[in-house]
Amino acid sequence: MQPEFAVCPEAQVQAVQHKLAELIGEQQFQHWYRHNARIGVEAEVLMVTTANPFLQKWLQKQHREFLATAAQTVLGPSCSVRFVVDPKLPLKLAQPSQATDTGIAGR
Repeated sequence: MQPEFAVCPEAQVQAVQHKLAELIGEQQFQHWYRHNARIGVEAEVLMVTTANPFLQKWLQKQHREFLATAAQTVLGPSCSVRFVVDPKLPLKLAQPSQATDTGIAGR
């Protein structure tokens, strides 16, 4: 199987994310990887960073094969998957609040 080589790390991450979404479904991908984990590439290692050990173990158990398949398809057959816990991750993934004018100013 020939890897789908991408030019830069950002493009590689996007290609892996796209392949992973194909494998697990868009809804699961959005739930687990858009808001609860970060995917990165370092050399031939797919890095999956989570905010806590519980989430890390869950993703390892439920998605390791899918992650490995996506990584090896995009990055090559020698690619490996590594899970990392970063307790500060929720702050990094938090979306800026979308303040709206409620028309209740001055109360």
